[in-house]
Amino acid sequence: MRLKLLAVPFFLFASSWGPLYAVEAEVLYQFDGKSMGFVTASGLIKGTPREIWSVLKEYDRQERYMPRVPASLFISSEGVEAISTAGTKNAYRLEQIARRYRVGFMGQQGGSKWEGTGFGIADLPFPAEDRWAVFDLTNDETQSSRSIFKQCWQSRFGNINRDRGCWLIQPSENPAVSLVLHSREVDVAGHIPGWVARIGMYHSVKKMYDNLEKEVVSFSR
Repeated sequence: MRLKLLAVPFFLFASSWGPLYAVEAEVLYQFDGKSMGFVTASGLIKGTPREIWSVLKEYDRQERYMPRVPASLFISSEGVEAISTAGTKNAYRLEQIARRYRVGFMGQQGGSKWEGTGFGIADLPFPAEDRWAVFDLTNDETQSSRSIFKQCWQSRFGNINRDRGCWLIQPSENPAVSLVLHSREVDVAGHIPGWVARIGMYHSVKKMYDNLEKEVVSFSR
């Protein structure tokens, strides 16, 4: 997996994926000075788009390749209600509640778009510490005939201000690897020094791509 890292000093939001298609392997960190900011990444990962999608589409697998994510699971609408009325904001107590309402991955018919709900925890270092959220998730296979797949998420509520983004998978010129694009905007709430955010995002994004490739290789065997 090839990945090039590049830091940029301020926030710049790209309105489409178009400009990233020509970038072979690059990560951009963009900050507005008020939150952890916006990150875009593009990397080549071993495997076909469908093999990589088989891993990414299952939100429950996120804890296997996302750094500092000890829990990620699909939950029912009843679980969302139980979490919102739990009377606690402790991430791990809420995880116990979420697991009571865990649902298996709801397979979708090829060529369709599927929506679901997830619960996730981020085990962040001081001063951020543990963060949790309920997410609205969308898996899009409407361009599967072209081997293009997309997953997007949007935090609904939690002890973060915002966490939203997308994965986009598409073929590359080399059939042995696929182009994987990642875009994410995160505001974990609280005062996070900019230098802490930059260091954390630099290492976590690199590790995320490395872990994802390993998980795809293991899953495809």
